[in-house]
Amino acid sequence: LGKGQVPMKDLKLGHLVSIEGETYEKVYSFGHYSPYVQAEYLQLSTASRKLEISKDHMVFVEGGRSLPASSIKLGDKIETSSGEYNAVESIEKVVRQGAYAPFTTSGTIVVNGVKASSFVSFQGSETLLIGGVDSRLTYQFLAHSFEMPHRVWCSYFSSCSVEYYTEGGVSTWVSLPYHVAKWVFNQHPVVTTILTLPLLLLLFPVGYPVFFFVMLAAFAVYCRKISYRCKTP
Repeated sequence: LGKGQVPMKDLKLGHLVSIEGETYEKVYSFGHYSPYVQAEYLQLSTASRKLEISKDHMVFVEGGRSLPASSIKLGDKIETSSGEYNAVESIEKVVRQGAYAPFTTSGTIVVNGVKASSFVSFQGSETLLIGGVDSRLTYQFLAHSFEMPHRVWCSYFSSCSVEYYTEGGVSTWVSLPYHVAKWVFNQHPVVTTILTLPLLLLLFPVGYPVFFFVMLAAFAVYCRKISYRCKTP
């Protein structure tokens, strides 16, 4: 920003923010923008930094993985803006006014010197679980892929200087897909497995490759459920 550190509440569309080291990107959207809500956050503290983040939002750890804050444990090493990793020494719940989720081109943002994701996990896991089976598709990848049309539009065709939000503060761009996906992934594993395939095709521009991959995962789930060895043709 050229202004040093600024409170999240003062961040606006079009501002340049640090995503890593001296690399900056424009905030093209807010997935969530609600200045007045009272929200619960997890405060992840290292020896030199504190990050306050919602339990579903993801943070980067060793190995380049993106984990929801709720799955971070004491001793886990989270990535800093310089690319180093600091161990988490304490985890506390705090309540703060305001809820914000700025979206950048890379899907990452530096907050209080810690590299965090712009996105959330729906299942408290790093990857999408289909019928209880790991699909190996990370939520970071899925969310970033879903945002591609929006991201391209705001980068090349429009300044996206105006955005609209629901009463709950969720961007109208993501509101319906967010609630549909959250509902699907909270159903019985069988229902989730059946509905995930059309959901991915509907929401993601990478739908066909994902569909092929998910079909393989669903096949594996089916084999496991019926408890005998399936053979490919």
